[in-house]
Amino acid sequence: MPSNDNEISDLQTRFHLKAKFPRCIGAIDCTHVKISSPGGDNAENYRNRKNFFSINVQTISDDQLMIRDIVARWPGSSHDSTIFFNSSIYRRLEANEFGNEQKTRNVVERSYGVWKRRFPVLSLGIRLDLSKVEAIIVATAVLHNIAILQKEKIPVTTNEIQEQINLVNSVNNNVTNDNIRNNANDRTRKNLINRHFGEMC
Repeated sequence: MPSNDNEISDLQTRFHLKAKFPRCIGAIDCTHVKISSPGGDNAENYRNRKNFFSINVQTISDDQLMIRDIVARWPGSSHDSTIFFNSSIYRRLEANEFGNEQKTRNVVERSYGVWKRRFPVLSLGIRLDLSKVEAIIVATAVLHNIAILQKEKIPVTTNEIQEQINLVNSVNNNVTNDNIRNNANDRTRKNLINRHFGEMC
């Protein structure tokens, strides 16, 4: 986030020129980064509303798609507002550190698109121990910013990457559907066993 009045003023001017948003210094949103099930008692906390395991990552992007702030530690089931209200940026905004900003979703969503195209693992899923995942997410955000500063071309989504993403999503949906069927079968089996052996007592 901006560290002085000149930076704040520069960001506000750039956002106003680009999107006609007065006094805006960034766009905030959350995105889900797929992970493998972390296992253990809290694993289901990482299952999001789309039924896959993830870290819900909050970022603030500027008009040039640079990630100015990132929070990458919340389980996928966490609501965006929970992350925001528990973030240091919320406390800074409440303290009126930056003035009265408005938000625009388009910039941050475009930033997510570029970030995830640059690092497809963010869409395909990170299959490492949970203790390493958060650092990897933040590292990719830092590398994304370096790529922007170095004026690297914005990566396009290649058919191969899109096919991999579609394949992973398809496999995840099939596994989820199988798990739902298996859970229903388990319940039916338990009910039959309880009914049968319950009558014997």
